[in-house]
Amino acid sequence: MEASGRSPGEVPILQVAGMDCTPDGDDARRKSAAMLPFAAGYIVGDKDPATRGVPEPYCEGLIELRRRYSTRPGQQNADLIHELGLFDYLSKRLAILGTPEDCFQQTLAAADAGIERLMFSVSVTVDPAEAVRLYGEQVLPRVREALGARKLPDDTVGRPR
Repeated sequence: MEASGRSPGEVPILQVAGMDCTPDGDDARRKSAAMLPFAAGYIVGDKDPATRGVPEPYCEGLIELRRRYSTRPGQQNADLIHELGLFDYLSKRLAILGTPEDCFQQTLAAADAGIERLMFSVSVTVDPAEAVRLYGEQVLPRVREALGARKLPDDTVGRPR
């Protein structure tokens, strides 16, 4: 940040996350299980997970995921994150998914963790157009209301820059 001449407080914290907002949260969780192992590879890569901010209880599991990850199409990687006990951790770190209420709570949790802007990928959702519609109609207004009370800049919550 020194090279840019900006202080850390001037740089917004952005998170890219998978998003699937659907009336049936179980569908979203099943579908996201295929994307989470792939996305975890972006975060950890070939590095020690601990140096990438991964809590200690998940480090060995992520190393094992990297070792056993398959590039072949199929259910094996989704099954593997369940076997290794990584699904809950990865879904909370890499996605906003479930029912509109689940998505609302997860979005607030992201804001509480310091995330200032979210960018969503809907590439592996049950129904991408429906996920965006539900989030926009049932989640985003509640997020704006809840976070608006925190005196955020106008462009922080769901407004184009």
